[in-house]
Amino acid sequence: MQHILHSVHHSCMNDYLYMAKVKNCFLLSVYLVSFLVLSPSVTKGQTREGTLFISGVVTDQSTGEVLPFATVSLKGTSIGTIANADGQFGFQAPNRPDGVLICSFIGYAVYEIAVGEIGSDPLTIALEPSFIELTELIVRPISAEELLRRAIRKIPENYATTAFESKAYYREKIAENTQPIAYAEGYFKSYYPDYQTDSSQHQLLLYRNADQLYGIDFMLKKRLKKEAKKQKKAEKKGEEYEPEFDEGMVQSALGGPEGVIEGDPVLSLEHFLDTTLFKKFRYEYAGATKYLGREMVVVSFESKGTVEFVKSSGTIYLDHESDAIAAIEGKGKFVVPAWARPILFAAGFAVRKPFFEQSVRYQFLNGKWYPKYFYALGNVGLTKRYLFASNDKSDFLYEQVFTMNEILTEGASPIPKEFQFDTEEEMEEQVHADAAYDWSSISTLPPEKLEPAPSQ
Repeated sequence: MQHILHSVHHSCMNDYLYMAKVKNCFLLSVYLVSFLVLSPSVTKGQTREGTLFISGVVTDQSTGEVLPFATVSLKGTSIGTIANADGQFGFQAPNRPDGVLICSFIGYAVYEIAVGEIGSDPLTIALEPSFIELTELIVRPISAEELLRRAIRKIPENYATTAFESKAYYREKIAENTQPIAYAEGYFKSYYPDYQTDSSQHQLLLYRNADQLYGIDFMLKKRLKKEAKKQKKAEKKGEEYEPEFDEGMVQSALGGPEGVIEGDPVLSLEHFLDTTLFKKFRYEYAGATKYLGREMVVVSFESKGTVEFVKSSGTIYLDHESDAIAAIEGKGKFVVPAWARPILFAAGFAVRKPFFEQSVRYQFLNGKWYPKYFYALGNVGLTKRYLFASNDKSDFLYEQVFTMNEILTEGASPIPKEFQFDTEEEMEEQVHADAAYDWSSISTLPPEKLEPAPSQ
């Protein structure tokens, strides 16, 4: 966290983008949220030979409500995907009649159906709620905090210690006042020589973004007026003028996969999993449930105050059999640090209710736990105050999802250095295409409620 705050503070002190005070403080406010958070119809695309495209929607059997980000995969394999925020999914699967499709969601019984019984129409998967009494799982009296300490001690034996390779889909969305200003997708191949050390390597195989998006509306009139003056001044001098405000740079500052490909909360030990910070949190038993057909003990956490400028709370799901951390759900809000407040105030800015949410899932393969998906959502409201004009107000929403479509536990090989993804560089400039992959042959997340900007 300290290096994040340092980089934010550094960027706020340097005039490298539009209008030193205005631009940098705008970025400061949104950086603080975007760095702290760890994505309606299903498009079938093309089906490769020997594969079957399986699509559908996941709902609650009792209420009929959709279940966002439910896990859908082939039984006994890592091949699969997750549902989107509208409960819809679609992925390419080997066309094996003896295969079994399974769907799981925390708090629900696992749903199974033979691949041979799946037709061409989208499935409607209605999951049945599953309830477990906590007393059935807790035999010995042990506090929630001690149980969590035990889970952390057992991380070395619960998670993969041998090299493996993954194929993962990445998506990010950034919106201003519900209008999309950035929408990008990527497909990564990753190599983990040892999942429990920070030495993963990533290669970007595919990248694409939406063509028709809205421009940034925040302070638009002021920006256009200032740019017009500078352009006129440059023309008088016979100089070529280049606009200082680059929306692409703003979007790249907010977006990027660094948080989800390098921010595993278990391996990096987020604050609520750092035993040296346990005294700053409250831990309690919050019941028992099922996930992936396995019994889970649920532990809730809540910070007693701010921890590194964040007030957070959430839920940790511990596998009863192995004590592994199988899933995490968290949320919180950011408290603007004291050193940033005078900078924002002097520039006439106010930050409104910045918050974040995150969701992490792991999968159980061959006796070990592997990552399944990471989801992050952040929001910040910005106000620019004026004395003799209406204030500018915008709400920025940032969403990311990174889901493992497949994991290879044997035959994994390192990624050549010249192909390794650099989180400091632009995504679109780092695509190293593999002839075996194209967008029609991989599993993506169906988009939700993305309305493109009108054609100009």
